[in-house]
Amino acid sequence: MANNETLKSLVDHMCEVIDSIAEKTSLPEKTGDAARMEIGMFMMYLAASDGQIRWDEARTISEICRMNITPNNVGDFIRKNNIYSTEFEQKIPITFEIMVRIDNVLLDRGIDASGSEAMLETYKAVGEALIKSDGEVDDNEMTDYRIYINMLEEYRDNNYKGANGSAFGFTKSGGSVSAPSKGGVIAPKKG
Repeated sequence: MANNETLKSLVDHMCEVIDSIAEKTSLPEKTGDAARMEIGMFMMYLAASDGQIRWDEARTISEICRMNITPNNVGDFIRKNNIYSTEFEQKIPITFEIMVRIDNVLLDRGIDASGSEAMLETYKAVGEALIKSDGEVDDNEMTDYRIYINMLEEYRDNNYKGANGSAFGFTKSGGSVSAPSKGGVIAPKKG
């Protein structure tokens, strides 16, 4: 597993590529910052999965996504933005949608693009780092990781013209999930 500094560099590079594309297209400036925030929100979603938002998790999000947050900040942000929810885990990040569209435009021009695949691999790497950051990986964390990553893979496979196969994800019914307490700040339950 990569360390936080390596993952921060990976996220930074991805955001630079997105900003470079934005300069050459009609995308808004700072689209890379939006991608960084969406990755941070994914990490916050995973931080809430075990029912506790621990300092190690907040520190990991802070380091990788260049945020200065505490467990309390993460919990407040999750509640305010309905991040730990079935709605969140079914909503494709806007910057991921954009990257799939860009890959399609490039493919139409004869360029085999892999921006969405690189972005997907970034989500996988930071997600893995987050769920391992507190030293304990529980079933809720792994399930939520798989749900979100499968959703991204399914979207890419169904919308990228160069997709090689299909991956179908899990579906979660509504309701809340309880998780054991491990110390730290109580995370919002999934709504």
